[in-house]
Amino acid sequence: MSGSNMSGSNMSGSNMSSEHDEILGAWALDALDADERALIDAQVDGDAANRRTPDRLRVVVAALAQGDAVAPPSGLRDELLTAARAVPQQRDLASSPVQAYRHQLAVFSEVVDRVAGHQWHLQAHPYSWSLHGLVAHLLQIEQYMERSLGLTDGPADEFETDHLQFGHRQILDELTRSPGATVATWREVVARIDPHLDALDLEHGLVFHQWPFAVRSLLIARSFELWTHADDVRRAIGEPVAGPAGADVRAMSDTSVRSLPLAIHVITDQVPNGRARIVLTGSGGGVWDLQLGAGGDELVTVVADAIDYCRVAARRLTIDELDAVIEGDAELAGRLLTAAAIVAV
Repeated sequence: MSGSNMSGSNMSGSNMSSEHDEILGAWALDALDADERALIDAQVDGDAANRRTPDRLRVVVAALAQGDAVAPPSGLRDELLTAARAVPQQRDLASSPVQAYRHQLAVFSEVVDRVAGHQWHLQAHPYSWSLHGLVAHLLQIEQYMERSLGLTDGPADEFETDHLQFGHRQILDELTRSPGATVATWREVVARIDPHLDALDLEHGLVFHQWPFAVRSLLIARSFELWTHADDVRRAIGEPVAGPAGADVRAMSDTSVRSLPLAIHVITDQVPNGRARIVLTGSGGGVWDLQLGAGGDELVTVVADAIDYCRVAARRLTIDELDAVIEGDAELAGRLLTAAAIVAV
């Protein structure tokens, strides 16, 4: 309606022209631009006699909306879940652990390139670190991973089991250098690790911050961390957060969801026998049927967006903030979602 000529509109008197009725119809449907709507609002509010027609139109629009707001067909949920089960489960839809790690290293590197000199002192929420401190932390973690993979030697850190305290003294030393120097050293360590990645035994077991990992799951955990910290930097410098590419989301969500039957035992000893179905929608999503305890009947279905689920696993979205459809045992669903975040950084 932006092309309508409203300047000559005259709503005085009880008999309105058909043109005015059309304009009022558009007004009732909220189809006018801001200036046109403001003009009609003023005219309607200023003339009690003419307010009856707008009131009637509001009733009609409300009735139409009521008629359209029907309950979905009873079989729609089953159809949607059937379609969700048909989401391809092929491994080739997911990035490999090495690919996901490399991708997220590259993304983080691109994001820190956009940090302006005066922004390095900004806080990297939810931590007390500045953005400079966040990169210094990641430098310590990359060096720790290099040592954990057997690519270099070095003494254990005094905070070996505490991810956030790890390398505390070295981080303080980095903060006496320039942010650019810290970023350059981080990139040097990444460049040292990269040539070894393709030759790693992904099934080899190791301990990282007290948690047992296979190399494949460690690389996915590190991919989670890098993506999450890239978003932390984006928030600090006023950029919107961004989800990973679908193949990386698939790799991260698949690893996380498959860990839930074991991870739930870390947070509770009240694990029932049965099955849980996790349906993650959107790019990188899929369907997982998880056996809990000795298995049995389906106890709960959780449907959520794949990237939002990953943000819960990364502790950047709370369970209460997750827009999820839960059918069945809601308490069990909450425990599973809590378990998803047990190794978050």
